[in-house]
Amino acid sequence: MNPEEKILKFISDQLGIPLEELKPDSDLTLDLGIGPVELADLLTNLENKFAIKIPEEERLKIKTINQIINLNE
Repeated sequence: MNPEEKILKFISDQLGIPLEELKPDSDLTLDLGIGPVELADLLTNLENKFAIKIPEEERLKIKTINQIINLNE
């Protein structure tokens, strides 16, 4: 499983959204209905799972799944 697939699987598990419904260009709020608290929790859990640090200024810019995938690069 490549890094993108791992992140998509993680997001699917965390949000309870079927993997096939997640697309890189999916808007987290508009397409997936994620609120600010859910997004903050998702990003914190992502940091813990993948041992990365997401600066606060980057957290505020994240709107799509693709932006989350690109954090890991």
